[in-house]
Amino acid sequence: MTIDTTTLHAPASLRAEHEELHRDLSRMMRQPGELGEAARAITKVVHRHFLKEEQLVFAPLAVLAQVAEGKIPDEAAEALELIERLKAELPQMIAEHREVVAELDRLVAAGVSAGDSGSVELANRLKLHAQNEEEILYPAAIILGEYLKLLAFR
Repeated sequence: MTIDTTTLHAPASLRAEHEELHRDLSRMMRQPGELGEAARAITKVVHRHFLKEEQLVFAPLAVLAQVAEGKIPDEAAEALELIERLKAELPQMIAEHREVVAELDRLVAAGVSAGDSGSVELANRLKLHAQNEEEILYPAAIILGEYLKLLAFR
């Protein structure tokens, strides 16, 4: 899935968190046996999911600070279009989180079995990351879209 976001770019702090998680998963993928296999399985799902989030959730949030200052951003229409796509794809994105969490449970089991506390810590960070997105970032993007709609009809 590729969406052309020529003017909106995901905030650097959100991109950095995804990049850090991706780097840690990449290192974990090089582990032998079940640890590496579990990390590779997670990475297959996470890579495309992260791209979707960066396009449909993070990029629209780039205008949030302007909106909070009472401004109507030039990119409001683009942000709203992306948020409408997010709303349409939200059930699939939540399902992807469930898939990732199931794979993370496998990583935890492999980590415990191998005595690798780093893999358990990474799995817990990824679970918390998904929870943060579901509880805060996804709803914030949707509320932003609803607010932008209200501004358009002033």
